Amino acid sequence: AIKVQKEEDKKAKKSSAGSGEATAQSPLPDSSTEMTSEELSAIQLAFAALTDGNVIEATFGVESTGGLKRHKNTSELAYNASKAAKQAIMDAAIPSDSIRQLAVETYIKAFEIVVTYHINLSTLGFITWCFKHQKFRDTAADELMSAFGPLAEAIAASI
Repeated sequence: AIKVQKEEDKKAKKSSAGSGEATAQSPLPDSSTEMTSEELSAIQLAFAALTDGNVIEATFGVESTGGLKRHKNTSELAYNASKAAKQAIMDAAIPSDSIRQLAVETYIKAFEIVVTYHINLSTLGFITWCFKHQKFRDTAADELMSAFGPLAEAIAASI
């Protein structure tokens, strides 16, 4: 089984090599297959990182000093918005495990979008920065809005 996994990893690396894009293999199965206990554990751990950890705070720009305190440089608006988002996701996930998976998939996609955005920015020179950085920013913002759309709809429907 380990040998098969190593061969699959090599094939995945070869297929993604040279594409110039950041890719990540999701630990999550597609919705058409049944989850194993290992996959379910991965979702639960990732969901805990979102709701009990500081992943959501980081996406809102909240600087933590540890515990429930926020750093003095963090805006109160960002701090309160991150807490509200965490609570909404936790409340929506109580009756439905599918929202847990959707939340994890959404944040995976969001981080991929941000990484791709930074890779695109790193390719710009001094002159091209002036003309192209806004296009990259707008594209990333649009992708983030569409990535979070299904999660927002699922949370709104669960309330």
